[in-house]
Amino acid sequence: MIELEIADAPPRAPTVLQPRPKAAATLNASPKTTVAPAPPLPRVAVRTAPVSDATSDKAIASLIRRTLCSHLPHISDEKGRISTRPIEELLPPLTSSNDVDLQLYGFIAIIMREFVYAWYGKITPDHLFVEEIIKIIAHCTRALEQRLRKVDLESLLLDELPELVEAHIAASDPRETYHTLHPHPALSPVPLPSSPDVITGQRKNEAAYRRLLVQGVLAVLLPTEDLENGCLRALVGEILAEMVLGNGVGGRVCEGWVLWESITKVADSLRGEITGLGGPDDQREGPIESHPPISTESAIIRSHAIHGGSVTDFFWRVLQYGYMAFSVLRFLAVEFATTLSSLPRSRDPSHPSSCRAVELSQSPLITAGTPPKSPTGKRPILSMKIWSCVSRLLSLNVIMPWLKGMIALIQWGAISGPGRVGDTDGILDRFLSCAFHMHVLQKPALLTSSLRLARTSLFPSNSSPPPPRPMPDPLEMAEIKQRCTRSILALIPAPITQSYLRSDSEKELEGAVAEILEIFGDAYCNKHLIYGIVDLVVLRLMPELADERPSVLLKRRIGDEG
Repeated sequence: MIELEIADAPPRAPTVLQPRPKAAATLNASPKTTVAPAPPLPRVAVRTAPVSDATSDKAIASLIRRTLCSHLPHISDEKGRISTRPIEELLPPLTSSNDVDLQLYGFIAIIMREFVYAWYGKITPDHLFVEEIIKIIAHCTRALEQRLRKVDLESLLLDELPELVEAHIAASDPRETYHTLHPHPALSPVPLPSSPDVITGQRKNEAAYRRLLVQGVLAVLLPTEDLENGCLRALVGEILAEMVLGNGVGGRVCEGWVLWESITKVADSLRGEITGLGGPDDQREGPIESHPPISTESAIIRSHAIHGGSVTDFFWRVLQYGYMAFSVLRFLAVEFATTLSSLPRSRDPSHPSSCRAVELSQSPLITAGTPPKSPTGKRPILSMKIWSCVSRLLSLNVIMPWLKGMIALIQWGAISGPGRVGDTDGILDRFLSCAFHMHVLQKPALLTSSLRLARTSLFPSNSSPPPPRPMPDPLEMAEIKQRCTRSILALIPAPITQSYLRSDSEKELEGAVAEILEIFGDAYCNKHLIYGIVDLVVLRLMPELADERPSVLLKRRIGDEG
C-alpha cells in the first residue's frame, strides 16, 4: 500500500470520459447525469509488440489510447493520427498518481479488449456502456484511496498481516487442528475426502461467504444511482464473488504450486534488480535447468582464488569494506537527522493515530480474530508481529535459539530498558517509522512496479491471458518447488545461507528451504490465510462492515428496494 497525496497530482483537463460529480464513498446519494452519444466504436486492431517492448510504459500507453480513447473527437490530429497527449488528460483519474493510473488503465484496457469488446462490439457501436464502466471504476478507486488514507498502514503491514502469517506458520499441519485454532465461517466444516456431503456443505458455506462479502463492499463503494440498479448490482456481485474471489483468490491463488511460482517470479525480479541483469520481463519460464544449481564449493574456491593473500587484494578489500561502512554510517546519519526533525508518531497528522479497535470476531460479516489495539496510543514498532513472524518463518528457535534469545533481550532492553529508545515515540521507534514511511509507503514506484509485474504475469505481451493451466502432477509440483527453492538461494549470498544453516552441501541447503516452503503446501490451510487477509483489509478499509450487516447498509442507501 502506498500513501498518495491528491494535492501532488497534476491537474487534468476535462474530457468526455471525465467522471460525473459524485460524493465520496458515503451513504449519501449523488446526482444522476447523462453522457452525450459518442461516435461509433471502431474495431480495435490488435498488434503484438515485441516481448521486450510490450511491457514498457510507452507500449501500454499506446494500447490504452487505441482501446479506450480512439473514439474521442480530440484524440486524432488533422491527419487522422493518434494523438500522444498524456493519458491523464484523456481519461478520468483513478488515483492521485499518474504512474499508478497508467498501470491500472493497462489492466482495464486489456480486460475491455479481450472480454468486453469481443461481444459488445457485435451488439452496438455505442460507447456509453464502456464509458459508464470506466466512470464506476474511477469512482470506486478514488473512494478506496480516500479510505486508505484513514488506515494505519504501519500497523496493518507490520503487525496485523504478519500476525496472520505467523498463525499460518504455527498451525499449518493437520487441517482439523488449523481450523480449530483459527476457524473461518467460509471454511466450515473441514472437508474430508471420505465424506462428499461435508465437502458440498463447506463449498456452499464458502459461496455464501463470498456473496455476503461482495454485497457489503458494493453497498459501501458503489455510487447510489448504480447501487439502485438491481441488474447491475447482481451482475457485478456475481463477477466479483465467483470469478474473482471464487475462481481466482479462493481457487488458484490458494494452491501451493501457484504460491511457489509467485515467489519464484518475485525472487527472480529482485535478483534482476540487484544484479542489474534486468527485471521480471527478462525472466523466461522454462525447465528447471534454466536455474542452474548453486555450487557452494566452487564459489568458495573462486573466492579464495580471487581474494588471495596478496597485499593488493587485501588493500582493495579494505577499501571496499571501508566504503560500505561509510555508506551505512551516512545513511544512518541522514535517517536520524530526518527523524529528529519529524513529529512523534502519536502527534503526526500524516499518520493515523491508531487503528480502529475492533475485534474481527465481533463483526457480523466474519469471525476471524485479532487482538484489539490500545486506545491510548500506537504500539511500538519493535513489539509488532513482523519480527516474531520472520523469526518463526526462519525457525530461529530451532536453528539458532541463542540468536533468538539475544535479539529478544535487545528488543526488551530497547522498549523497557534505560531511555526506552524503542518505546512508542522513542528515538529508535521514530527512526524505524520514518524509514518505513520514506522507503516503503511514500514510494509510488513500488506499487507501480508491482502492478506492472502482475500485468505481465497475467497478460504476457499485453495479449489475452493464456488458457487455464491444468493442475500439475506430483512430479511437476516437485519441479516447481525446486525451482522456487533455487531462486531463493540464488537471491541470498552463499556465506549467509551457509552460516545460518551450518552446511555447505547444496542438497541440504535446498532441503532446508524446501521445508520452509512446505508451509504453503496445503490449499485448504492457505485459504484460511488468504481469506483472513481479505477480511482484515476489507474491514480496515470499510469499518462500516464491522458494525452493520450488508443488508442494513444497502437498505440505508437505497431504501427498502434492497
